[in-house]
Amino acid sequence: MKTTILTILFTVLTFNASAESKIIAQYNFAIHEKSDDNIRPHFSLYNASLTNDGKFQVAKAITLDSDKELILAEKDLSDSVFQLLLMDAKVLSNAKVLETYAGIVCMMMPGPGAFYDNLLVARNYGFDTGFAGALELIDGPSGCWLAHQTHPQFDHNRTGAAILKRSFRLLTLELLSEL
Repeated sequence: MKTTILTILFTVLTFNASAESKIIAQYNFAIHEKSDDNIRPHFSLYNASLTNDGKFQVAKAITLDSDKELILAEKDLSDSVFQLLLMDAKVLSNAKVLETYAGIVCMMMPGPGAFYDNLLVARNYGFDTGFAGALELIDGPSGCWLAHQTHPQFDHNRTGAAILKRSFRLLTLELLSEL
């Protein structure tokens, strides 16, 4: 419940931060952070978004169970970096997406951050129309412990989604290190 509320809050903050631009790709993920408390793991939740005008926006919550302030950061990407990310988003916008359901799941218990791993891309890219569709989940968390999984149907699109997720994660960490 808290994760859903934070995701919605991140999305609202990101949309309000740049009303003129359209978000074409968004990645929500968690990273294990070092903490003094060795009893409970400490995860930070991030929401990274790419807009059609070359801006990279990041929202960060300090912890899941904290009411501490969200940090919102934004960076203008260089044209070459933006074009690389845009190319991946264009390909994934028209990718066929599969939702799989498993009746039997393994008994493995993943860490708390493993469930917060969602890549959303604006759908229906066309050369003349741009990104005509809304943001949709293209690639979600995966693992034998999940009964419901969402991912691109073809391997080359799965690879593209993994590359885009990693790129967003790296850009987020770089941007936050500059704060």
